[in-house]
Amino acid sequence: MPRKAATPGRIYQLKITLKGSKPPIWRRVEVPDDSTLARLHTIIQTTMGWSDSHLHLFAISGMSYGVPDLSYDDDCGGIWGYASLLATIADPEHPEYDELLEWVGDGFDPEFFAPSEANAALRVSQ
Repeated sequence: MPRKAATPGRIYQLKITLKGSKPPIWRRVEVPDDSTLARLHTIIQTTMGWSDSHLHLFAISGMSYGVPDLSYDDDCGGIWGYASLLATIADPEHPEYDELLEWVGDGFDPEFFAPSEANAALRVSQ
């Protein structure tokens, strides 16, 4: 007797936006309906180009998932620190210019995002 094919689940399209960013920084992703929060966490990290070094928390129907650590050093200080970083590396006269330019690395481009690279990384992380 032939096996029944697995019923495909639903795919949800999510828009993930960094709260407080101007202009908005966002990604639109599609996730299977059986994705766990752990998998969603990986999807967000990958599509945003992050390395799991950003403070985050999932809030669903009044319940919080994750460990909010207010003493956590969030790279450059969250969205406002990032704006300050961009202003500093755009001003060669700024006293921290050389230090921060070295920290972000040669060839840093804040406008760069390659969907094909994010999609390839997501395939590897499954």
